[in-house]
Amino acid sequence: HLSALAIPAQGIDDAALEVLLAHMPARLERLDLREHCLTHRGFMRLMEHPGAQLLHTLDLSAPTRRDLAQDMFDMLHTAQLPIEELGLRRFFPGTRQLRGLWRHFPQLRALDLSDNAMGGELLQELLHEAPAGLERLSLRQNNLDARAISALVGHELSTHIKALDLEFNTLGALGCAALFARALPSLERVHLGLNALRDQDLEPMLELPGVQSLEMLDLSGNWIGAHGAAALASSPHLTRLTSLHLNSNDLGVQGTQALAHASALPALKHLSLGLNHLTAEGARALARGSLIERLGTLNLKRNGLRDAGIKELAHKGAMANLHTLVLQGNALTARSGKHLAGAGALALREIDLKFNPKFGDAGIRHLVAAALPALTTLHVHMCGADEELVWAVNHDESRALHLYSEHTLQPGPKYA
Repeated sequence: HLSALAIPAQGIDDAALEVLLAHMPARLERLDLREHCLTHRGFMRLMEHPGAQLLHTLDLSAPTRRDLAQDMFDMLHTAQLPIEELGLRRFFPGTRQLRGLWRHFPQLRALDLSDNAMGGELLQELLHEAPAGLERLSLRQNNLDARAISALVGHELSTHIKALDLEFNTLGALGCAALFARALPSLERVHLGLNALRDQDLEPMLELPGVQSLEMLDLSGNWIGAHGAAALASSPHLTRLTSLHLNSNDLGVQGTQALAHASALPALKHLSLGLNHLTAEGARALARGSLIERLGTLNLKRNGLRDAGIKELAHKGAMANLHTLVLQGNALTARSGKHLAGAGALALREIDLKFNPKFGDAGIRHLVAAALPALTTLHVHMCGADEELVWAVNHDESRALHLYSEHTLQPGPKYA
């Protein structure tokens, strides 16, 4: 009944493929072939196998044999597979491939073209004869500028896109203005990290019609400070926004205070403020503001927080409604475990404490013994957790709490 298969990087050649084909499931729907080293014959054999005829998700990113890239497209077109999701990261497609993309994959709903150094000219080739059915598009790290974004937004392709990843390009203020210049009612999720957005750029950007439909906005890795944070906190146009990522900016205490007392953002449930130098004063601002009462997820990773900051955060039930708290990579000791245990966070289901080496067994024991009825997951990788303690907690059938550490398998990330 296997329906999904991922093959490790360079983990299969033609000889190994023959073994795989002999045991191929009859209904394979998802196939990950990143960095594969199949030959023309091997790839063709795989695509023609009866088990692959219902394949709707395919990742061909970073092929080891770049000379076969165009052949892969042609073979897939011949096979006429119902591909809806396609990964082509570091595929470096040329003009012919981009122009033929929609002919080869007419049912595409999601396309990942990250890290392809495309630039504006190749983006124009992608837009050539592009249909309007695409819902998710990733163009991360492609040297795109404001002119390229204007072409994208002006094309029919953009009318149905729900999620757009433009991280690590060169958009700046002009590119973001082009992106949001007109209303795109379907656009819900936008990644704009690492695009040289400055503090003063946010206020005019948030006045544009295109931001009103947003439910998730990622502005990580820019140059946003207190002024930009205040613009976000007071914007009347972000009423649908449920998730805001501001990691690796320069919010500081003033920016944190502006967000903590946000007069707008009524739907916000997930806030990520990692790497913003918040310290104890920033934690105090968050705990005494009104925003934290509405949040379900709060990410404060790598903020230089110490025990005093966690004590501030645990002030008078400030975390009562949080279900996920991320504190990885700070400087917390067992005292923080005691503060968290007494915080009255009755809804808290998951705490990420990875890379706090001084937290230790004592801090973990505080949380294990705490009256936190909803707590089911503790991430304590590199926290000095004793293997026996981890084993004992994970095999205690009287409660649902599970510890993940270097002594256990780690689950996939649930947040960024």
